[in-house]
Amino acid sequence: MAESIPHLLKTERPFSFAVIGDMHYGLPSPQTVPLRSAQSDRTLLERYNENVEYALEPMSEALMDEDLAFIVHTGDMTANESDPAESRAAIRFLRKLGVPVLFARGDKDDREGFTRDVLPLVSRAVGERVPQGYYTVEVAQCHFIFLDTTTWDPEG
Repeated sequence: MAESIPHLLKTERPFSFAVIGDMHYGLPSPQTVPLRSAQSDRTLLERYNENVEYALEPMSEALMDEDLAFIVHTGDMTANESDPAESRAAIRFLRKLGVPVLFARGDKDDREGFTRDVLPLVSRAVGERVPQGYYTVEVAQCHFIFLDTTTWDPEG
């Protein structure tokens, strides 16, 4: 991922980027149950695993055909947000696209896992430490704002 730092810094206008979200990446393991409701309906587990083969793999192939400067991921990266193995597998899936990925935390993304696994990737991509789930990035004089609204409190 170290190559991504100069990639972002050297990006000039015009540039293209992709926005993806709600991947709900799942591992094909029969022990992995991404939703509580999947315990009573095993077809839900099959649908999550098919998501990778029938939706995410073709999406990644289409994205690799594009000349992208980076990808913005809007959250909900994995099917089982508290499974570190699933998080690592989803990150490997995204890294094979060969461009930096900037992440926003989704409501299904575990805070601890996001801080541990995702923020270091964002930090490397932007070339400076990003310690929290909200940050801004300048790319070719365009200002991107990433918010973490998962703990938003209308009273506070």
